[in-house]
Amino acid sequence: ATPRAARVLMEPGVQVELWGREEGFELSWYAAEVLKVADKYAFVAIEQLFEETTSKNDKGKRLREWWPLKLMRPLPPPTPADFLSSLRVGDLISLQYEGGWWDVSLAEVLPPDAADAEARYRVDYSLMNLSHVVEGSRLRPVWYWVSGAWISWHELSSAHISETPAHGKHAWALARAPPAVKLQSSASRGQSYASTSDA
Repeated sequence: ATPRAARVLMEPGVQVELWGREEGFELSWYAAEVLKVADKYAFVAIEQLFEETTSKNDKGKRLREWWPLKLMRPLPPPTPADFLSSLRVGDLISLQYEGGWWDVSLAEVLPPDAADAEARYRVDYSLMNLSHVVEGSRLRPVWYWVSGAWISWHELSSAHISETPAHGKHAWALARAPPAVKLQSSASRGQSYASTSDA
């Protein structure tokens, strides 16, 4: 059965994932905590990205930025118990890498050898022509959150649906209607977003 997500209240304290919006972060999701909400945007603290610091021993505070609600979603469901055993070469899956989850394709399943008690997996990140060999614990399904319901890439494939849902068709419920404001993103990214943009 397809895991379902109830309509999620967007308010401070909610845990979300952010869809990679900048060059070098395409096809990635990073976990974050919502700190405040204004119109169609949320001010978030990204869990595994940090502000630059001059100290070698201090990785700095969590990076904080304004993000459009249409580029975030709730945390996805747990990975099904039979996920790894069901994988086939060519499957689209997510790789845990540098603090985020990245959409990759499965290139090869490597059987256990004398040094490895478990199988390892070679995955390809096509946008940068990169390959990684990783443990199964760093893999999960590619999830889509559409109108409040979760569906995985594997479920779409089993149903012979070739067109994947567009990210952004979400079902956030705002706690209240905040005043319209002009928002400015973190200076480190140098981007701004007007609050009148469509979500």
